[in-house]
Amino acid sequence: MMLPKDYVRLKLTGERASEITDASGTMMLDCATGTWDDALVEAAGWERGKLPHLLHSFDPAGQLRPELCRRWSTPRTVKVAAGCGDNYAGALGVGAASPGRAALSIGTSGVLSAVDGTFRPAPNHAILTTPHAAPGTFLSMAVVMSATQSLDWLSRLARLPAGDLAEMAEHRIASVGVAGRPIARPSITGVRTPDNRPDASAFFSGITAAHDIADIAYSVLEGVAFQFLDGFSAQRSAGVPVAEVQAVGGGTHSRFWVSLMATLFDTDVSIPESGDISACLGASRLAHAATTPDERDAILARQPVARMTVSPVAGMREPLMARHRAFRALPFKTG
Repeated sequence: MMLPKDYVRLKLTGERASEITDASGTMMLDCATGTWDDALVEAAGWERGKLPHLLHSFDPAGQLRPELCRRWSTPRTVKVAAGCGDNYAGALGVGAASPGRAALSIGTSGVLSAVDGTFRPAPNHAILTTPHAAPGTFLSMAVVMSATQSLDWLSRLARLPAGDLAEMAEHRIASVGVAGRPIARPSITGVRTPDNRPDASAFFSGITAAHDIADIAYSVLEGVAFQFLDGFSAQRSAGVPVAEVQAVGGGTHSRFWVSLMATLFDTDVSIPESGDISACLGASRLAHAATTPDERDAILARQPVARMTVSPVAGMREPLMARHRAFRALPFKTG
C-alpha cells in the first residue's frame, strides 16, 4: 500500500516508506504510538508485510535517483524528506511546532489545528487527533466543512464578489450592531466538529422583510465563526492547550471575519505574511530539517513575520455569545 505522496517519493528515490501523519488517515495506525496497529490491520483485511515502514515527517527518506539528478542537473546527492499531510505542513509553515500553538486555516473548508504534547483524543466531538510532523507532539484538528465555501455559495446566489459581501457585512454591523441580524448555520456540506452530522443542511433563522443581502452575508460569516468556536471549545474541554493562534487561508483577507473569531476565542489572532503559502513553507522546512538534523527543532519552530495581529473587539463578545447560544439551539435539518 502506497499513499499518493509516498508513491511519488518511491518514484524519486526507489524507497518504499510512509510517515506517521499520512498513515494516520488509513485507520490502521495507533495514533498514540505512531505505529501500525496489528488488530486494525487485520480488521481492514491487510497484511503487515504489505504496509510500508514508518518514518517521522522530518526524517530523510532516501536520495534522489542518479538518473533524475542528471536529468535535472542537481548535485549527485540530494536527500528527500519523508514529508507530511497538508494540514500538518500548514501548521509548520506558521511555526506551530510546540504545545499551545495553533493554526487557524480559513479556506474552502476550515481547520483549527492545535499542537499538544499529550495524546488527547476526543472522538465524541469529532476531533481528529494524530501524531504531528514536529517531534514529540500531536495535532488536534477541529474541522469546519464549509468555511469560505459558504461565502462563495452566497456570492454565486447574490452575483456579488465574496469580498464585497464581507465588506457589506462589516459596514452593516458597524452601523447597527449584531442584534436583530438573522442567525445561520451555513453548513452547506454538513457538520464535522463537534456534532458529526454529515447529513446536516444549512439553516437560517430570523429572516424578515427588513433584512437584505448585507444581513445575510453577516449571518454566514458569523455562522462559520461560531462553528470554529465550537471546535475551539471542544478542544479546550478535552484539555488541548490553545494559547497562540495564527490564521491562514483566503478567509484572512477579511480582517472583520478574523476579528469575529478573535472575539469569540477571546484571544489575539495573528495573520502572517506567508499565510498563503504556509503549507509549502512547512514542507520546505521539513526538507531543511531532514538535511540539517542538528538544527531540526529551531527550523520547525521558526515563527513567521506577522502581517497583522487582530485582537478581540471590546464589548462585542457578550452579544456574540448570546447569539451563539441561539445558534447552538438551531435544529439540524437534512437536505
